[in-house]
Amino acid sequence: MNVWLQHFRKKHLLVLDNEAGELVADSSVPSHDSGIDLAAALGLLPVAARLCVVLAYQAGMSHGEIAAETGIPLGTVKSHIARGSARLRELLLRDYGGTS
Repeated sequence: MNVWLQHFRKKHLLVLDNEAGELVADSSVPSHDSGIDLAAALGLLPVAARLCVVLAYQAGMSHGEIAAETGIPLGTVKSHIARGSARLRELLLRDYGGTS
């Protein structure tokens, strides 16, 4: 996921929305019509995995903080993040023509 984000930041396809405090697609750049975007890829993850991945990568929470906030056991949080990140990587690399 970090590689994907870096790719789009370098090409200025993602910008920081100061009001929302999150990355959004730059509306001045045409979107990748046939590819899957990060939001759609996240939507394909199971709910618990998606929650853990978003809290870890977007909110910057540690595994322990996620476990404390969600009530999900620490080992399960780690598994959700690892498996969710791997699935996102697989989906994004497939649709954007990258390799592992």
